[in-house]
Amino acid sequence: MSNCQEAEGEAPNNLVVILLSVFNGECFLREQLMSLSAQTHRNWVLFWRDDGSNDASRRILLEFTEEVGADRVIMLAHPVCRVGIAASYRSLLQAAPEEAPFFAFCDQDDVWMPDKLARAVAHLRAFPSQQAGLYCSRQVIVNKNLRPIRLSPIMRHLPGLRNALVQNIATGCTVVINQNARRHVLSVPGPKSSLHDQWAYLVVSAVGGKVFFDPIPSILPPAQRK
Repeated sequence: MSNCQEAEGEAPNNLVVILLSVFNGECFLREQLMSLSAQTHRNWVLFWRDDGSNDASRRILLEFTEEVGADRVIMLAHPVCRVGIAASYRSLLQAAPEEAPFFAFCDQDDVWMPDKLARAVAHLRAFPSQQAGLYCSRQVIVNKNLRPIRLSPIMRHLPGLRNALVQNIATGCTVVINQNARRHVLSVPGPKSSLHDQWAYLVVSAVGGKVFFDPIPSILPPAQRK
């Protein structure tokens, strides 16, 4: 049992594996990492890989590892070359411990609201464990100073395969999937043109999984941030 689980008294089956691919993210990365530390759901571990940065991203993440502990921040060393966003997240998803119940995609330039993981876990735990499940949410669009501009559009159609074929409602930085969904997503490689979030939504919908779109925003994504 990790120190986090012992300190907070949370059951191991609440563990969330956060997956973070980094590429030249030094301008915003610290804010994102601070928002991970501020999560009310404390039972998480971060898996990350650098996709060829030439800035201070790696140093920032190594410093974060020292702050929160090497048992909670795991660097994926392979592949060593730049592979692109979709392949990078697939590598992270493959490397994550398969016994974990939940997996959260994380972008380097967002800020998570403190209850993001808590709400995602609560909704996913309501799904049958043998069924693929995906949680996603709205976002608060902000400027470079994190001042709110507007909310992202609310979903107009029910989530499902018919919707997934024409529209991606699952913005990657808001997506959390369960163990069953991870297995299905990894079993079918996506086309080169697809992104990890859209492919996860398509696969989960195609196998008859449950998708919950949370109308309450969970993150502050970048907008007009230079």
